[in-house]
Amino acid sequence: MSPGILIAVTAAIGAFFGFLGIAYKLSGRIATTEAGQLWAEAEKMRAEYREEIARCSDNLDRMQGVVDRYEARIREVETRNKRLVDENERLTHRVSELEVQEHRLSLENQRGRAERDKMRARIMELELQNGRP
Repeated sequence: MSPGILIAVTAAIGAFFGFLGIAYKLSGRIATTEAGQLWAEAEKMRAEYREEIARCSDNLDRMQGVVDRYEARIREVETRNKRLVDENERLTHRVSELEVQEHRLSLENQRGRAERDKMRARIMELELQNGRP
């Protein structure tokens, strides 16, 4: 075997074992490479996301309490509004009845005045006939 082939084979075997050594050394280890930095950044982001989720959950709980209070208040206002609408309808009906009554009384008053005026005229006529001024 020639020395060039022997050197080439030895170099190839050395490179192969060197590769195996590096691969073994780096296998399962993230912190020894650039991937370690990426892993650390990803872990930091996950921690920040967990904190953000916790804050959002707290805010959601607080906002649900606010919504519950407003919904209760809306129900109270709707109940009161219904009572007021019912009362308004009753009063509107009563006003209509009173307007009809007022119109009837106004006509009756006009007839009464007309009758009174006729009676005064008749009294004056009778007084004149009886000699009273």
